[in-house]
Amino acid sequence: MIPIVVDKHCNHPRLEWIDFARGITIILMVLGHTTIPNYISKYIWSFHMPLFFVVSGMMYNPIKYESFGVLLKKKIKKLVIPYFFFSAIVFCAYYGTPYWNTSELYLGWKGYALWFIPVLFWGNLFLFFITRIPSRFFQILVAILGLVVSESFYLLDLFPF
Repeated sequence: MIPIVVDKHCNHPRLEWIDFARGITIILMVLGHTTIPNYISKYIWSFHMPLFFVVSGMMYNPIKYESFGVLLKKKIKKLVIPYFFFSAIVFCAYYGTPYWNTSELYLGWKGYALWFIPVLFWGNLFLFFITRIPSRFFQILVAILGLVVSESFYLLDLFPF
């Protein structure tokens, strides 16, 4: 039986194992960016962000967004605005250093801590359209096609970041 906890601040039950998985991904992210031995950090990096995205995808609720406009507005408020705010801070902090590059704000900060935010944003948009496909078979087919296209872009170095 999966333990369920009711959160006082929202009107839906929370699954403890999801909170546990989120906590694990945060701890692993912090550990991966410390001075632990390289073989341990490589092991952590092999799965901690995929685990984060899987857990995030599991928590996506298609019923929550009655239209694309509602989703877009909410995700701009929760992801895009904070991304640009913190990017501007990083951008200003790097001004005058060898790390300063005007294209980085658009390109996703190539390996810096903020890269996952645009990925999460575009993943949410993709999930919105996938969940609107009436056939489960075609949902899976489109998701697999999206993964193949994404991996192909990566292998051919077609991503701008």
